[in-house]
Amino acid sequence: MTFLEKGTRVCLSRRGYKGFFYPDYNNWETTAFKTQVFLQHWVGSHLSAVLIPEDVIYGNGRNDRLLPVWVKEESLTRE
Repeated sequence: MTFLEKGTRVCLSRRGYKGFFYPDYNNWETTAFKTQVFLQHWVGSHLSAVLIPEDVIYGNGRNDRLLPVWVKEESLTRE
């Protein structure tokens, strides 16, 4: 399993060409607590694409709704 630690900076996504998600380098948030992430396939930047529960970055978000975000590879921990 792969995780992000509390306090990790994540780059939020924007919808782009043909409905795909891309990193929005002007929009960053910080994780509120440690969470499991779901790795996604992505080629094209120095960041890794992952899905995280919405409530990890929005305190009043839902934990059953996943958001695509982008993180530095070294921020991911495997357990």
